Amino acid sequence: GFGGVVVLKELVKKLKIDPKKTTVAVMGFGNVGYYFADLASKEGFNIVAVSDSKGGIIKKSSDKFLSLDIPLVYECKNEKGSLAGCYCAGGVCDTRGGQMITNEELLELPVDILIPAALEDVINEKNMKNIKAKIIVEMANGPVSPIAYHYLTRKGVIIVPDILANSGGVAASFIEWEQNIENKTYNKTDVLERLEKMMIKAFENIWSESKKNNSDLKEASY
Repeated sequence: GFGGVVVLKELVKKLKIDPKKTTVAVMGFGNVGYYFADLASKEGFNIVAVSDSKGGIIKKSSDKFLSLDIPLVYECKNEKGSLAGCYCAGGVCDTRGGQMITNEELLELPVDILIPAALEDVINEKNMKNIKAKIIVEMANGPVSPIAYHYLTRKGVIIVPDILANSGGVAASFIEWEQNIENKTYNKTDVLERLEKMMIKAFENIWSESKKNNSDLKEASY
């Protein structure tokens, strides 16, 4: 989740997008989706919809999405066992003004950025024409099917592939392995700073490759 947020931050810099003017929907609220949503919200992104295996939640005022209070949503989910009824925004959780949606509906919301962080192939031939997000960050493994990937890419949707987006976990495992080899205990802050530098370097390499060869980010990453 940390690595994915680093990559998203670098991407919006390249695109000259202000995080505070974005809306983000996150499918999945486990070890990846929750931490992505929490860290992204702290970086100024507006997390307006989240979901778990039983469905998702949004909160709207007129036609405008409201940002969810992710730590409160997390507390509510732990208390209830699922996200059902956890309409948390503006520092409070209540059951008024919120709306339950299915995972399928979450994927098709008119948001700027979509984060599939649960299952593979959730964006496929059946729903690809209904996807409205302009940016997709693959935090799950293979959440966009090959056919959907090519269709959306041709439409101009920027898809950050899983091989880059969720590689923070593997990179952190390497750092942990190195720590064990040296029989040391690394400081958490130092580890995250090092991981951030690794993710930024990987993003820069792939972004440059995509521009040099006029290719999408997945092809560039390979």
